Amino acid sequence: MIIKIYTREVTFGTSPDSRKLLKNRKSHKSLGCFASKVKPQKMKVGYFSIQFCGSLLIYIFSLQYNNLFTTCGSLSYSVEMNEDSALPDRIYPFKYQIAGHHPSTKPECIGVLVYEDEEKVLKPLQPKPRGEVEKGFYENIWNDDHVGERRQLILELRKFVPKFYVHSFLVLDNLLKFYRQPCVMDVKIGRQTWEPAATLQRVQYELKKYPIIHKIGFRFLGMSVYRELNNERITKDKEWGKTLYPEHFNDVFSTFFHTDNIHATTVKRVEGILMEVKAIEKWFQRQRLFAFYSSSILLAYEGEASSTSITAKKPSVHMIDFTHVYDDTDKNDENYIFGLKNFIFYLENYLSDVKSDQLMIHD
Repeated sequence: MIIKIYTREVTFGTSPDSRKLLKNRKSHKSLGCFASKVKPQKMKVGYFSIQFCGSLLIYIFSLQYNNLFTTCGSLSYSVEMNEDSALPDRIYPFKYQIAGHHPSTKPECIGVLVYEDEEKVLKPLQPKPRGEVEKGFYENIWNDDHVGERRQLILELRKFVPKFYVHSFLVLDNLLKFYRQPCVMDVKIGRQTWEPAATLQRVQYELKKYPIIHKIGFRFLGMSVYRELNNERITKDKEWGKTLYPEHFNDVFSTFFHTDNIHATTVKRVEGILMEVKAIEKWFQRQRLFAFYSSSILLAYEGEASSTSITAKKPSVHMIDFTHVYDDTDKNDENYIFGLKNFIFYLENYLSDVKSDQLMIHD
């Protein structure tokens, strides 16, 4: 069962004994999820905090219910809530989230949030053990204790993942902050999406989601594409992704890289994405540090041709979602490599078709 804590104002005292959480029923958005139902009441809490962007991020621990939730406040330890969303002031839902735990599919979840300057995104930790695994992975690759070849490989890996800023809350780089109208695609990589220790029921559940993943090694989780000509946005979710087969992939890429029949621009976008994906694949060929299960790559490019930002015009690919990462495997991650290679194969086929169309137009 799920408890929803409805919050209008949160106030913290300056001493551990006087910290308190005030709640009422007037707001209708949940700020956190717990493992049982209770009525709103005063709750004794402890908290961890970090400062960023001029505000204090509070990580609250419920002493009564032995669980965690998060909120955000100013340096005065007071949180004023947005009237419409019931989120802390200056914190908003991340409108470009296209996969993962989202209120549209799981109403009890908050989803990814973004600070008002859009420099950082706030990703709520998932329940144990997944949340702890992902948090531990970020802490591992962003500490400076590694030596030798391990240090070199991890330094290279950092280029492919969001920067991690704290150790009690996943405050990550907003990978889309340089884009005015980002076009994004989330692709899950690997033919095995379950952990080695998964139960038979879990394995069957994962295989049922997308039966052909063991053959192709990846799955489209969703995309959001900006159409500048009509000033509209096309969004596809993971249910759409489950309906796709290899014969559909060229149409998928055509929708994602669509440039109103300007083939030269399409070629540049695809080549830019391919270069980034191949750089990740090259790193995987050398590394024996980690095994990634149910992890994704996030493809992005600028959908507004008139954008003047040099950084924004460069397509990007980043690895995301690390709730199922195993450390010190001492062998190549063939599961992930298989998926990357196949994704590259289908994307190169699409690029070849686009170039052929371009030659036919010129002829």
